[in-house]
Amino acid sequence: MVDLNTQVAWMCETNTFFETKITGSSGTEHTTKFSMLFGRDAAIQNVQYGPTCSCPGFKYYGGCKHLAQMESKRCGWNGTLEPTLKPDTITECGRPLCPECGANAVSLYVGV
Repeated sequence: MVDLNTQVAWMCETNTFFETKITGSSGTEHTTKFSMLFGRDAAIQNVQYGPTCSCPGFKYYGGCKHLAQMESKRCGWNGTLEPTLKPDTITECGRPLCPECGANAVSLYVGV
């Protein structure tokens, strides 16, 4: 087994939780979320995140057109895939912000 070193990486909090209301074609408002699908804790390796919607189409088919609308509003910046945080994205209290949308950035450990 390969030994990995860990380092801290940053990502937008919208990669762990994002919720928005989408108005459907019939005028009904649906709640779309990007959040934890299963798993108890981010420290557990079997955590998986993904989108859900409160509409009947998602309930019966596992997908719907509202998810595409939600994804166009969600930032999803990931520092492990893109450049690291710049000094001007750190708030006065030391909390980093997402350089793309200004939401809070959350840390995670990655193996390198």
